[in-house]
Amino acid sequence: MEGRTTSRNKARVVVMAVFVIGVAAGALSMNLYQGRTSRTRQPRPTPGAIVDNMKSRLSLKPEQSEHIEAILKDTFAKYDVIKQDAEPCLQQTRPRFDAVRQASRDKIRAELSAEQLPEFEKMVQELDAERERERENRNREHKKSDK
Repeated sequence: MEGRTTSRNKARVVVMAVFVIGVAAGALSMNLYQGRTSRTRQPRPTPGAIVDNMKSRLSLKPEQSEHIEAILKDTFAKYDVIKQDAEPCLQQTRPRFDAVRQASRDKIRAELSAEQLPEFEKMVQELDAERERERENRNREHKKSDK
């Protein structure tokens, strides 16, 4: 009888350990995922703002300011062309990212209790909304630079 109780206790400990490890792995994955997606992108400074900063720190002469601002405008225009060229590639890979994200979420859901699932779904909605806001901001940024 005592051997049977010991086996049951061992089984309980193993089940609890697996559960705790699963929760910890899920929490860690979610934390890493949120850390990557919640970073807010700062808008790109304008050439004029960069030159203003350089003026105050480097005591630029007016001629230097004009030349450097022209250089920066040309550089930013080239960056914008590169970003536009890269956009189709990003569009092609987005479904792959989405599939990996969904698979990860499904694995995390499998680790959560029925009581935890509603809050997790709220978290997912918040993350999706933040990702969409960032995507819209990037699109607006591109449209501004096209003008």
